[in-house]
Amino acid sequence: MWSEIQHLYMPGAAVLRRRADQEGGGDLVEPADIDLLLPSEVIGRVACDRRLQRYEWRLRQAQAHDLLHDIRRHLLIRTQLYKSKDLHSRGQRHQTKSITALNSIQSRVDDGVARYRQTRRALVNLSGVLLETSWENILRPLADEDVRGLDVGQDEGTSEGRCVLSWIWRTEGVGDGGAEDSTSGMQEGTKK
Repeated sequence: MWSEIQHLYMPGAAVLRRRADQEGGGDLVEPADIDLLLPSEVIGRVACDRRLQRYEWRLRQAQAHDLLHDIRRHLLIRTQLYKSKDLHSRGQRHQTKSITALNSIQSRVDDGVARYRQTRRALVNLSGVLLETSWENILRPLADEDVRGLDVGQDEGTSEGRCVLSWIWRTEGVGDGGAEDSTSGMQEGTKK
C-alpha cells in the first residue's frame, strides 16, 4: 500500500524500487525490511514535492528532539543504577542483576545514539534543499564523548557549579520556544 501511494506523489520512486527488485533477484522482502525511500533518501535521484520534504523535515526535527530526550532519560537512569549498585548490591546474585540492568540501559542509550545520528543525517540531506540553517546550532553532531551523564567530568576538587555539561543537557526541546517551533503549520493546508 505504501508503495502505491508513494508512486502517486513520487513517481520516480517506482523506478528505484524496480531497480532494487532486479538487483535483489526478486526475492520476497519482509515488510519491516522494505526501504521507504523517503525524500531525504532520494534527494538528487528522484523529483519530490517540496511539501513532502517539509513534512519529513518536521518529522525528523521532532524525532531528533525526542531521541535526545530519551538518551538523557536513559543516562539519568544509568547514573541512578550505578549509585544503587554501589550502595545496595552485595553478593554475586545482586551484582549480576545490577550488571544486567546496567547493560540493558546502556543498550538503550546506544540505540538512541545510533537513531539520533541517522535522523540527523536525514536533516542534513533535507537542509540543503529546504535552505534550513538555524537547526544546526541546536541539533549538533553527537560524538561519543557527548554521551555522558550529568556527573561525569566532576573531579573531587570541582564543585557541581563548575562541572562542564555536554551539549545534550543544554539543548532545548521542540516545545521550549528556543528552537524554531517545528509544530506550527503542521495542519495540512496551513502556510508557515
